[in-house]
Amino acid sequence: MRFTSIKMRTMFSILPLTIVTLLTIVFISYSYSRSLIEQEINQKMKNQMESISNELQIRITAHSTLTKGVARAIETAPTSLTPTQYTSLLKNSLSLSSDTFGTGVYFEPNKYRPNLKYFSYYAYRTGDNVTFTDKYSDPKYDYPNQDWYIRGKTSTQPITYSPPYLDNSTNVTMVTATAPFYDQNKNLLGVATGDIDITELQKIIRNTKVGNTGWAFLVDNTGTYITNPDEQKVMKTKLAQDPNKSLASLSKQMASEKNGHSVFEDANGKNQIFFTRIPQTDWVLALVMPEHELFSPLQSLMKILTTVSAIAILIIIGVILLYSRYITSNITRINNISKVMSTGDFTQTIETDSVDEFGQMADNFNDMTMKVRDMMLQVANNSHHVAATSEQLTASAEQTSKATEQISEAIQQVATGSDTQSGIVTTTHAIVTRVSDGIHQITNRVHEVSEASQHAAQTSASGIQVVETARGHMNLINEKVQRSDDIIHTLGQKSEEIGKIVSLITSIAGQTNLLALNAAIEAARAGEHGRGFAVVADEVRKLAEQSAHAADDISYLITHIQSETDKAVQAMQEGSSAVSEGMVMVDNASVAFKEIRIAVQDVSGQIGKVTEVVTHIQTGTQQMIQSMNQLTDISESAAENTQQVAAAVEEQTASMEEVASASIMLSKMAEELNEVITRFKI
Repeated sequence: MRFTSIKMRTMFSILPLTIVTLLTIVFISYSYSRSLIEQEINQKMKNQMESISNELQIRITAHSTLTKGVARAIETAPTSLTPTQYTSLLKNSLSLSSDTFGTGVYFEPNKYRPNLKYFSYYAYRTGDNVTFTDKYSDPKYDYPNQDWYIRGKTSTQPITYSPPYLDNSTNVTMVTATAPFYDQNKNLLGVATGDIDITELQKIIRNTKVGNTGWAFLVDNTGTYITNPDEQKVMKTKLAQDPNKSLASLSKQMASEKNGHSVFEDANGKNQIFFTRIPQTDWVLALVMPEHELFSPLQSLMKILTTVSAIAILIIIGVILLYSRYITSNITRINNISKVMSTGDFTQTIETDSVDEFGQMADNFNDMTMKVRDMMLQVANNSHHVAATSEQLTASAEQTSKATEQISEAIQQVATGSDTQSGIVTTTHAIVTRVSDGIHQITNRVHEVSEASQHAAQTSASGIQVVETARGHMNLINEKVQRSDDIIHTLGQKSEEIGKIVSLITSIAGQTNLLALNAAIEAARAGEHGRGFAVVADEVRKLAEQSAHAADDISYLITHIQSETDKAVQAMQEGSSAVSEGMVMVDNASVAFKEIRIAVQDVSGQIGKVTEVVTHIQTGTQQMIQSMNQLTDISESAAENTQQVAAAVEEQTASMEEVASASIMLSKMAEELNEVITRFKI
């Protein structure tokens, strides 16, 4: 778009930028405020869920502690307690937790008494009293096949919880905590149960206030509503089957995650839902808050920001109009003066009445006018001097052109001599290069021989070290052999002592066996009174026989060990002789390696001297090649320079001709410039 005035250009340049800036500020403010609100809401919901969850867990923990206590108490004397004692135990346990509706004991079939298949006792609250019943022992009820019993029986946890259910016997909706109890051999004897009336838990969730319009609900580990604002759904509807498909779609997420946050829609719009899992029962607690309540402060903030931005835009438009008018008036004054100057009149100036940038620009414009006027006067004076100087330059150019032609002839002769010298230097350089290559090959062969001799010296030194190491190892092996020989002799002596001890044990076992036999005879004479003593005597006799057999086995092993020890002594002696022979052979190898090292060192010294001489020769040839290279470069450079000088002389000749022509044109231009300057008023 093309603008015909500064006012419109300024308006359409600044206003869009201002609007974009304000919109950006509004967007950033809105986003930041929303983020802060969401963080505050998340923290508030988290704190509220933790508070409710902790309250539920405290009640459930107290209830589970009671149930586990009953199970541990029964394990101390499971089948010895009488029904009266069980009644007292259950009554005392029930008084420990006000949330516990009832507690009971259920034995595995025929575990309490072999002739009694079902045995159970159950105590529950009826108002302020405690009622006891054994009606769950009725075979029709068949408690071993009830869900709560099977959970406790098969679980590896110390306590398990059933889903909430309606108990037909008491007509109470409850959750059963089941704890198994075992005999001393860890065999299952039965389970202890504790039933919690979930009415109080439902009241806690129902009375929970989530903001002003929010609500809470609780589902069990099967996804069934335990509490819900819609009482028709309680204990009847699963979350996954909720009529609200948006809410029902969250059932999988809530079942798989420990805690989380999501969004669903209902008739009132979007709702934020926060949920957490209650560890012991695996229930899920959820808090719901409508978004229109959550972000109502943000909507108010948005209205305020929009209003302020609109007012700011109107104020900026007014400021732009006033400022544009001021700029336009100052530019118009300068524009009028520039039109006068375009006609050649440099006698006009601008009157200034401000000290801002426009006043400074007017002062600078006036200064520029004065300087241009002075420059025009100076140009007029200098144009006369230029005309006279151009005539002198034409004469000088003709004289210089003649001298340049003489220099060009001399340079051609120098160029011919440089070409001849360059050819001679190139031939000499090729000869020196071939000599240097031959010396380089000799140097390489000498280095290879030197490296081989050094490697041989190193190898001989390594051989000496290996021989010395082998000799040390042979000495160490000899010491170990001698020490092993001593140890084997000691083992032989100890085995003989063990043989004597075994003989003594055999004798004692025989005497013990005889004494046990006599004791059995005496017990038989004592009749009924000596029966217990006879049993002891028989056990002593058996132990004596076992000791005698063990002594025989040990005697056999000692004899075998002594035989093997003799063989080991003989083998160690043979090994000692072999080690001695090895040490002699190692000493001979060490002497041979030392002689080899001396010979190799002599050869290496002679080769080093040859290498030094060859290296000096190679260095000299390299220096000669470098000198020839430099001489070649200098010859070629001299030839090139003479050619460049010749070319430069020719260019100078041409340039002098152009200078002469230009001086003539300059004289004409000076005359034309004088005619132009006379048109200006200065």
